[in-house]
Amino acid sequence: MVDYARKSWAQTPDGPPDIQQAVADGAWPWRRLRSLTLGPFRGFRTPEPFDLQKRVILFYGPNGSGKTSFCEGLEYALLGSVEEADTKRIEARVYLTNTHARRFDPPALRATSHDNREVPVAANIDTFRFCFIEKNRIDAFSRIAAKPPGQRTELIATLFGMEKFNEFVGHFNESIDQQLTLTGAKQLALTGKRTALASDQATVNGEAQTLLDLANDEEALALTHSEGKTYAGLKALIGSADAPGRLQELEGILNAVSPAVVGLTRLELLNGFEAARTEQAALDGVAAKLQARSSHRQGQIRHSDTD
Repeated sequence: MVDYARKSWAQTPDGPPDIQQAVADGAWPWRRLRSLTLGPFRGFRTPEPFDLQKRVILFYGPNGSGKTSFCEGLEYALLGSVEEADTKRIEARVYLTNTHARRFDPPALRATSHDNREVPVAANIDTFRFCFIEKNRIDAFSRIAAKPPGQRTELIATLFGMEKFNEFVGHFNESIDQQLTLTGAKQLALTGKRTALASDQATVNGEAQTLLDLANDEEALALTHSEGKTYAGLKALIGSADAPGRLQELEGILNAVSPAVVGLTRLELLNGFEAARTEQAALDGVAAKLQARSSHRQGQIRHSDTD
């Protein structure tokens, strides 16, 4: 920048820029500030008028008399915001409110146009941002020589309104997670979704191997039934409700009702029962005789042993 400035000095005029050319371009709608009315606003409880028509204006007063409030009122009227409130992340309606009045009214800034008419000044940060330098910035910049190199860069960026850009560049990285301010519930939900996504991705990546393992298991199961048997043949043998196999056929035979006996009468059935009882009685008599003989024989054997 220094080299560029040195090269530009020869082509830079000594006088002020041509204000009429700027007016013709529409970049500067007025010639000079005329008046400012503040209140309720910060330290001003009721509207207070200030005459700004002098070429140089100085104001002084003890602490708490409203000097800072006047500067911030002029800054708000020109830029539409106050740097101090933005830096501290305080809402304008809170920072600019007068404590006693419990509200604030936007400052009324008037200017003198190029044809000497009184016109209102509309806030425009792009047009007026370099027309206003806050006092604390000048104080800090005046001591720049005593600062370390890192703080010098920061002060220069602050003086020219580049601190937000430098902060963004300095903290930029591939992941923006650390820059996000999330509540505990949202962070927990985000972590759960990331875990589920990782699990699903692992399932998708392992799908080919899973299908191969399944085919191997099916083939091994079929071979346990018989040598050379395929899984498709095993399924056909087992069958299903839609396509019955040999298993369903055998189950049907076993569960079928026995065929009825044809030609049997009641008398024949009674005679059959009677014959069965007679045979059972004869069987029981033979068993009793055998038991008696067995007992008698055992008695004789014991008597012989005693003699």
